[in-house]
Amino acid sequence: MEKGDAIIAFLEEQLAGFCYIETFEDNKFVVNSGLIVNTELRKEGLGRAIKHRVFELSRTKYPAAKIFGITTSAAVMKINNELGYRPVTFPELTQSDDFWKGCSSCKNYGILMENQRRMCLCTGMVYDTLNDQFSQATIDIISREQ
Repeated sequence: MEKGDAIIAFLEEQLAGFCYIETFEDNKFVVNSGLIVNTELRKEGLGRAIKHRVFELSRTKYPAAKIFGITTSAAVMKINNELGYRPVTFPELTQSDDFWKGCSSCKNYGILMENQRRMCLCTGMVYDTLNDQFSQATIDIISREQ
């Protein structure tokens, strides 16, 4: 959060939701992780709004990175699909040990490790279209500054 790599949503004084980004392999990959939405506020579109904002943050701060995530949530897969992510095999994701250590608290971690991090019950999704509106906006800003 100190680096501005999180989206935090509030409804008045109440924490409503959260999501953050981390980078791996010298900013080649950026993961959108930790989407949490207050259970009382689900089905209101807040998760979608947070995912869209964290996507914009990722594209703005790391325009050359592949954005990825892994999930078992059908709702998150649907939102990712709307944003342009595509399902991929795990070898297409970061191979950073630091990322995969983050999976160690998951109940499916044993499955992941049995398969040498090549598959799990989660679905890996990647956004790697580098010629989108966010990339173009970054190029336009850089061009205007020069």
